[in-house]
Amino acid sequence: MQSAQTGPIKHWAPSDLTALSNCLFQLKKRRVDKEYVGNSEAANRGDEIHEAIEGYIRGELPCLPNIKSHFEYIDTLRDMYAENENGIEVESKWGFDRNWSPVDYNTAWARMRTDAFHFENEKTLIIDDWKTGKKYGNEAKHKTQAIGYAIGAFMQFKQLEFVKVIMRYVDQKNDNIMSSSFTRQSIVPMVSVWTNKGLVITTLTDFPPSPFPSRCEMCPYRDWE
Repeated sequence: MQSAQTGPIKHWAPSDLTALSNCLFQLKKRRVDKEYVGNSEAANRGDEIHEAIEGYIRGELPCLPNIKSHFEYIDTLRDMYAENENGIEVESKWGFDRNWSPVDYNTAWARMRTDAFHFENEKTLIIDDWKTGKKYGNEAKHKTQAIGYAIGAFMQFKQLEFVKVIMRYVDQKNDNIMSSSFTRQSIVPMVSVWTNKGLVITTLTDFPPSPFPSRCEMCPYRDWE
């Protein structure tokens, strides 16, 4: 069996798959060289919103942050958390080894972090992901993330038969949900695909750029040439 962690990147997350498909040089700059660039203002706001919603659901903050939607739903999650209902958890970390067995997050081969989840019933899990910014133009990327959450959920909870992943765009008043549903059987072919991609990420030793006009124009690392 191929060793899973022979390259400089020892673990991976669903967010790495975009760079894997687009440009290995971007992957190297972010994951190997630890150069995080881009719209830091938007990124910082996203982190602040996530932390504030988490704190509100936990009952640690008295009010929600400056968002435009999903107030009532988040209030429902807050009530559920206070009553310890439906196995609700916020800001959970899932870690998996090469065979998708749950392991400690800090030493895991594949890592995932969920904003919030709860059980609709014993065999059905609802995963909520808070999204700041726009929905339009990010659908493909967020669908990929939803697939990752579904794989992780089925591996984490063996009794599950159904997973629903809901992206909630808190900066939009309308058209602010993207929902994806999965059965355990439906993710079987996806697991092998994601396993192979994870192996590529964690065994890569060469990270050449993939020049493409529109992609390079917006690339924060475009000075490579």
